[in-house]
Amino acid sequence: MKEYGGYLEFEKFDGREYHTDCLALNTGRNCLRYLIRQRGIKRLAVPYYVCDSVTDVCQAEGVKIVYYSIDSAFQPIFPADMEEEYVYVVNYYGQLDNAFLGELCKKHPKAIIDNAQAFFQQPISDVDTIYTCRKFFGVPDGAYLYTHIEEEDSLSRQYSYDRLFFLAGRHEKTASEFYDCFIKNEEYLGQQEIRQMSWMAKNILCAVDYDKIKRIREENYQVLESGLSSLNELKIQMGTGPYMYPLLLNNGGKVRKKLQEHKLYIPCLWPNVTESDIYQLETYYAQNILPIPCDQRYQPGDMEDVVAIIKKVLEVDKGKGFQ
Repeated sequence: MKEYGGYLEFEKFDGREYHTDCLALNTGRNCLRYLIRQRGIKRLAVPYYVCDSVTDVCQAEGVKIVYYSIDSAFQPIFPADMEEEYVYVVNYYGQLDNAFLGELCKKHPKAIIDNAQAFFQQPISDVDTIYTCRKFFGVPDGAYLYTHIEEEDSLSRQYSYDRLFFLAGRHEKTASEFYDCFIKNEEYLGQQEIRQMSWMAKNILCAVDYDKIKRIREENYQVLESGLSSLNELKIQMGTGPYMYPLLLNNGGKVRKKLQEHKLYIPCLWPNVTESDIYQLETYYAQNILPIPCDQRYQPGDMEDVVAIIKKVLEVDKGKGFQ
């Protein structure tokens, strides 16, 4: 029976989500799990340079993993004798545009595109494509899957009412005070079955000004590019509404630790990529790429401060023989 009266709940928004006409699920890894089950995938080509959430899903679902390398521009290097099979293609930092991906999918029609780091890049028609929301917005869960296999209504709903503490805390106080709560939410989601995106996440995503956020991210990225491109070993292009600015330094791992002293916290993406003679480039990237934030929390002036901090750390360390 419907309730009437009582105290007011969280406001309901009537906007529109950025991604529509697709499945709205709880996590990106469950988008992959959904495809594996629905398509009966038994073998999947995966890059060495990948988050362990991808390989964990494959292993849990009994999928045989065939690894491949990438080149310095993040483009896949498929073995010449690779069988016709499903291939998992990661769009690192939005560096693979749709022109490139379109040609790739013509040669590999069973490609699955991971746009977790390219939320604003439109999907290619008739290609399974995965997006995640938590890398771009303050939501407790949420991912999108473009596919022709649609049975969303048969899935139960994810609930998130008891997992909003870290988001509310981060909004009013500091990230460090609620980091443990954030980690607990990540661990919780990693254990969840395939479910529909929570109503709370969908509600928040209906209140987002996507055009504004896209513009802010691009403006911030341009400031970072202007200030850091001469130091960057990567030759990169700005994607649409970029995720982060990837700064590659030959001592990036050590610089990351130094930046913490200036309250500049840079994640180490995919530390699971370990030392190996087989994929030296991937190991180098995992250790030394510094993903610099350029998101909607900041303005160009903040990015100028970030550039100054990085240059100061590099100059000080250079003077000490650090490099």
